[in-house]
Amino acid sequence: MEKTNDRISHQGEIEAASFWPPAIVTLSITTATIMLTFRHDIGAAIWTWSHIPTYYYCFLIAPISGYLVWQQRKTLATQIPAPSSAGVAFSLFCLVLWWAAEATLITEVRQVAVIGLLQGVAWAVLGSRLYRRLLFPLLLLFLMVPSGTVLLPPLQAVTTWLSGRMLDAAGVPIFVEGTTLEVPTGNYFVAPGCAGLNFLLAALTLSLLFGHQHYHRPWKRLLCVTAAVSIAILANGVRVFGIIWLAEASHRHIDIVEDHLLYGWLFFSLIILASMALGFRFADAPAAAAAPPAEPPGRRPDARLPRALLSASLTIMIAALVIERSVAFSADIAPSARRQALNLPERIGAWRKVPADMAWSPNFPHADFRRRIAYRNNGRQIELFVAYYRAQRDGHKATGGENILVPSAEGALATDKIRRARAGTKPLDVATYHLSMEGRSLLLWSWYWVAGRQTADTLTARLLGLPGRLAGDNRAAALAVATDESPSENAATAALDDFLKHEDELLKVLAAQ
Repeated sequence: MEKTNDRISHQGEIEAASFWPPAIVTLSITTATIMLTFRHDIGAAIWTWSHIPTYYYCFLIAPISGYLVWQQRKTLATQIPAPSSAGVAFSLFCLVLWWAAEATLITEVRQVAVIGLLQGVAWAVLGSRLYRRLLFPLLLLFLMVPSGTVLLPPLQAVTTWLSGRMLDAAGVPIFVEGTTLEVPTGNYFVAPGCAGLNFLLAALTLSLLFGHQHYHRPWKRLLCVTAAVSIAILANGVRVFGIIWLAEASHRHIDIVEDHLLYGWLFFSLIILASMALGFRFADAPAAAAAPPAEPPGRRPDARLPRALLSASLTIMIAALVIERSVAFSADIAPSARRQALNLPERIGAWRKVPADMAWSPNFPHADFRRRIAYRNNGRQIELFVAYYRAQRDGHKATGGENILVPSAEGALATDKIRRARAGTKPLDVATYHLSMEGRSLLLWSWYWVAGRQTADTLTARLLGLPGRLAGDNRAAALAVATDESPSENAATAALDDFLKHEDELLKVLAAQ
């Protein structure tokens, strides 16, 4: 009886193999077409991997995913691909998501949509059953999207709080303001690069792989990922504490601030190795993978399989090409406005424009116009910065990551929270900052103007670009005002409030541009 079953299984494998060549060819051609169509998004991701150390690990994701698929090659060889209409529908959904992200200029979402589209291609060509078997290695590909910058502010806050509490417990006199730690021997600023996002993403990736390989129960895998992420956040707080405590205890004779990232990776590596050693103690015993039954003999390829593969592939490829080309065409034929100077008003309310050196120098390199102007009233000076964009597009947007409000070399920047101000007759939310620069303290408010609407939230500013783009108005601007916090923060707040009461005069200039 066993010999009979083995013979049937072997025969089924031979016949299943005849279904694979057309499926592999279709999958390869469709995948290559998708990657070529959206090559700009893929190229942008690869550029980020190459230039930002936080995302170096992304280069390893595709090879790891490919290896996990290769491990299942014998099992896959016994199965017959069955094109899925659900996969086609999911691909079309990802194309709509890509279009929406393109309209709002959210690069990360576009890249997520491209990875999702590749998932949909695999689902559509191989079928639901085979896609489920490859679910983990395929979903792992989403880690190739360089994202997570939205986590930087909360990670900075958590790292500052953790290291501050540890320094206080160690008996070090400390004062914390925003993300600045003041100790007797000096001040330390927890910059975005010190927030621990690199450690967090590395821990997430390693824990997903470790849990998949060594645990079978879903709750253990979830616990593994949760523990790794928590340890990464805690370890970064300990790292910052160690750097400051060591300098303080040695009266700055031992100062590793310049090499803190190198020491941080060494420290993090030791933590991860110790965590993995602990994780191995609770690993599930290797279980023999239950191979799915081979397809029964007697099924032979007929005309239906090539037609189904061709239909699924052509539907996805044509839809992708139509959507991508329509977006590119609309961008190419967009009317180009005549380049004019951005002339800010001589007076805003009782505030008069005056020549003055700016205390801070924001850097928005791809803005069409950048103006830095000072206004004075009753002995107080307010500095206004405007970065104006005639038509936002990739690499040229008010919310772009390349934009720097205050260069780190100029002074510490402590972020507070969104504040409600009054601009003209309407309330205006502004992001508030405190700048410490060469003995001066400045109160700074910033916000965005997108297609005639204003917001202080970066994500909201990006989303406002969608209705604006649909209406043919893709203009935007990043604005900021600052003044000295003397004699008090309340006086600075009152001055900025008074200045923004007449903001309508500034908005008229932007709207008419």
